[in-house]
Amino acid sequence: RRKMEDFLLKHATDVKVLDIGCRNSPYAHLFPNRVGVDIVPGTGVDVVCSTYDLPFDTSSFEYILCTEVLEHLSDPQKAVNEMHRVLARSGTLILTTRFLYGRHGEPDDYFRYTPEGLTHLLRDFRIISIEPEAQGINTLAVILESYALEQDISLFRWSKGNSSCGLKASAFRWDVYGGQYIECLFISRYRGRIY
Repeated sequence: RRKMEDFLLKHATDVKVLDIGCRNSPYAHLFPNRVGVDIVPGTGVDVVCSTYDLPFDTSSFEYILCTEVLEHLSDPQKAVNEMHRVLARSGTLILTTRFLYGRHGEPDDYFRYTPEGLTHLLRDFRIISIEPEAQGINTLAVILESYALEQDISLFRWSKGNSSCGLKASAFRWDVYGGQYIECLFISRYRGRIY
């Protein structure tokens, strides 16, 4: 969450903010004049409602914060349209979502987003920027981490006789932000017996 907080710190404000999917309100201290909404009651949830039918007047918020929610919505376009409706004309939408990430929050884990997909989904907004969180080797590390940790398997296995040789991957997250960033990926050899 530290990477996310560093990103959001640049957008901290005292204007009226709608915090969508705010369960546990991890960023409330950055947005003191916020209204938190979620589909379930919880810490910092001011209004329990659906993102598809927000109980607010048109153009009633200067900022909307929606972090790591979009991939959990079965009808993201309907939700984005509703965000557009309640956002003031000169308002700002700060939205973060996943492109590459393992399944999470089942059973409500529906989509992953490319920059082109987000551009299409947000076509009624004036998009200022779409920034990737990780690129290049970091993307590969996310794939390896997800695969190795979820399956608890060895990578690149081969055998000779009744011995097995291969590589075991262990991912260590030093800066955890939803499992997206990996500082180090250690791959070591192992030798064992095949039974």
